[in-house]
Amino acid sequence: MQKVLEKLLQQKKISFNTQQINFMLQNIGNTNSHLRDDLIYNLFARGFDEDAFTFVQKQLITNELIESGNLFKAIKLDQNDFVFLRSFTALALAEIISADGKKNFLSDKDRKKLFSMSIVYLSSEKDFRGFVSGKGWAHTVAHGSDFLAASIRNPLFSLDMVDKSFKVFFYILNQLETAFVDNEEQRISFALISALESNKIIETEFVDYLLKLNESRWASFSFSNQRSCYQMNVWICILQNVYFMLNQKFFLTRKTINKLIQNYYKKEGYAFSD
Repeated sequence: MQKVLEKLLQQKKISFNTQQINFMLQNIGNTNSHLRDDLIYNLFARGFDEDAFTFVQKQLITNELIESGNLFKAIKLDQNDFVFLRSFTALALAEIISADGKKNFLSDKDRKKLFSMSIVYLSSEKDFRGFVSGKGWAHTVAHGSDFLAASIRNPLFSLDMVDKSFKVFFYILNQLETAFVDNEEQRISFALISALESNKIIETEFVDYLLKLNESRWASFSFSNQRSCYQMNVWICILQNVYFMLNQKFFLTRKTINKLIQNYYKKEGYAFSD
């Protein structure tokens, strides 16, 4: 089947049969990085981006990913290979909810379920590994952030879920034991700004969230505590990413971030001329 999928991926216009879809679902978290990442994920992405799945196939894939429980498989255990199953399920669900945002095909029940799952998953994951030698990308925080961002940007994401989604960022920062090394901050930042860019909140509310996040970081920060230093460095990197990702029309946000970063640099001992 791997060779079949390799040929399928090379086609300019693709379509899927039930056998191929079942194989892809069964191997979505395979530890073979070529099969999992290069083939299966890319085929799921193309299938939803290019509307190559039939309506029935979309329902089959969505129902299986929801009912299987793969997104939370062994999530409370120590580091293990189920991390690939969780992470790539999150990535596939991001494709589903993003495609639904462009052309609705999910039931209201399934859509709400996926919105909730995107929040619960990222606020439950404990294995923050990025690249795993010999097995490729786990990248849970990045893929979970993609899932959350896609949910928030879906036009039907409810406003009353925004506050719950922002609490995820507090969780991630508080859980960190070391700094990220695989550009997770970029994906977190994109999820963070999604509520603002998709008009789920107004700019003053977004700034308030940033200020609360910043306050929580300083409340637990100590130059003598390495873990808190890692957490602060990640937070500053997130702020920098948000600053450059945002459209310049969000003047208040950019001005606030500039002050927060300048304050950090000053506390680090850097001197600035007026």
